[in-house]
Amino acid sequence: MSAARTRDAGAPVPEVPRPAPFGAPFLIRPDPFFELVDRPWGRRRLALSIAGIRLRFRGFSDRQHDALSRRYRALVVPAADRGPELRIFRAASDDFRPYERQSDLEASLDLRYEPGGVRLAGLFLLGRLERREAGALAGSLWLPPGEIRHLIWAIENYLRVFVAYRLVDQGGFLLHAAAVGDASGVDLFYGHSGAGKTTLARRAAALGLEVLSDDLNLVVPEGRGYRVHQLPYAGEHGRIYLRQDALPLRRLYRLDRRRRRGVSQLGPAQAIGGLLTCSPFVNADPWWRDRLLHNLAAAAAVAWPRLLSLSPEDDLRRLLGWGRR
Repeated sequence: MSAARTRDAGAPVPEVPRPAPFGAPFLIRPDPFFELVDRPWGRRRLALSIAGIRLRFRGFSDRQHDALSRRYRALVVPAADRGPELRIFRAASDDFRPYERQSDLEASLDLRYEPGGVRLAGLFLLGRLERREAGALAGSLWLPPGEIRHLIWAIENYLRVFVAYRLVDQGGFLLHAAAVGDASGVDLFYGHSGAGKTTLARRAAALGLEVLSDDLNLVVPEGRGYRVHQLPYAGEHGRIYLRQDALPLRRLYRLDRRRRRGVSQLGPAQAIGGLLTCSPFVNADPWWRDRLLHNLAAAAAVAWPRLLSLSPEDDLRRLLGWGRR
């Protein structure tokens, strides 16, 4: 008789958990795309330039257009025929779950990756990103009626994803990091949630250094190096003003509080793997991940990441060489 234990023939078979339906935290009915109608809110158009990426919106109502023009007045540019086009359509209020104040879902999204693009759902939005035959990105966004702040949440959450994909096409990437520097350049500090990005940004600001963001930063190639752009959704920092120019990328640091204090070297797998983890949205897309990895490896070759572990007693200027350039 075999010593291996066998399941009792009468024992119930455990159920395998099924994946949640698409958009379950946000939508009343799962995956309503097949019922959506391409009916625009209005005829208003709006063009924005975000870190050199020109985006054309079509289909806003007067109210939506005016509110977003005020919100992004520093980014509004004349309408043009070039740049990705984002079409705005109506969605019904009863497609979405009621919003609860103090919700932790305000910046959350549910994404479904497909060979030709991405579907996404969030608070007050349903959207698509599509790769057209000519290779250009295009998008569609369905918005329900509601408050202006809900419109802004929806637009910003959608743009986070769209800009991340657009960047990969241009050889760059979106990085979840704190960006700190001065007129000569920027250091980027990336790491998992709780690694200390916001704390470092606060300490740097107290030293009189410029903090572009403690959340998301856009990194684009330029010549033999890279430049860092500030985004209009900059976390706790960066909303005081919006810098229109980009700053050179100096160095990359991976934050980790569990390591021995100080700065140390990273191996190739640790360096690029850490960057991949902190490059949101595209890093989980099996059809785009290889392109993103290529961009990250190229950036690491220029500004090789180092490992940084800090304590409250550390002298940031001395440890990181700030003020000696």
